[in-house]
Formats: sequence, C-alpha cells, structure tokens
Amino acid sequence: MKFGPLNPRLRSIEAVIETLPILNSGLYTPTITNTTNVAASIPYECQWAQINDKVWVSGKVDIDPTLVSVDTEIGISLPVPSDFGAEEQCGGSANTYALASVSAAIYADVVNNRARLRYLNLLDVTNKSWFFYFMYRVIP
Repeated sequence: MKFGPLNPRLRSIEAVIETLPILNSGLYTPTITNTTNVAASIPYECQWAQINDKVWVSGKVDIDPTLVSVDTEIGISLPVPSDFGAEEQCGGSANTYALASVSAAIYADVVNNRARLRYLNLLDVTNKSWFFYFMYRVIP
C-alpha cells in the first residue's frame, strides 16, 4: 500500500502538540534532614505536580524541636531534582494549627539541592504537625 504526502492538517496538529506543556505528577515521601534544633521529624506522603520546569509540592511533616528561642530547620528532598543556584529558586511556607501566628519560610538549599523549612521556635518543645506548600524551578 502506498501512502501519499502527509496531510497538511496533521503537520499543524503535530506543531500544536509540540507546544503543549509537559505534565507530570505523583506522590512521594520526602527524605527529611534534621538540620538545626530538631530532635526528631516524621515525613508523610506528599503530592507534587510538574508543568514544564516548575514543580509544586504540598504535604505534612511532624517536627520535634529541642530548644525554645532558637531557629529550627529541616531539609526536604525534592520529587524532581534541581540544581539550585540561589535561595529564591524555591519558595513557599508552612503553618501549624497547634500554634497561633507561627509560620515557617521555605526556600532553596543551594548546597544540598533540597527545600529548607525554617522557623523561630518561640513557644515550646512539643512535637507539632506542619503543613507546607512550595514551588521551585527545575534547573539542570
């Protein structure tokens, strides 16, 4: 069977398909690194979505700080690797329902290529659940 030349309409559909965003998503349990003022932490299954070179992550982690009035920080592994070059290439926040008016900043850890969750622990040293959301750019 002989085929003729490709239909021009099909070529234009292929061109449109090539411009569509690449979408990927899934679930993962991040590796948590207890960086500063953390006795223990427990990660939970998180969700993530990627469109082209942007990744959104949301989830929960329990943090058990050791001291009051000290910066508290954990590292959160990424579902899609990125080679960060600046702190602002990842950004987000976290909150706990156990403490009023307390939030944490999330930004890029450029040395370890992960997200950093950091807050000033002002009240107590009891374990609390933190709910977080951050976005970052995948940098090859």
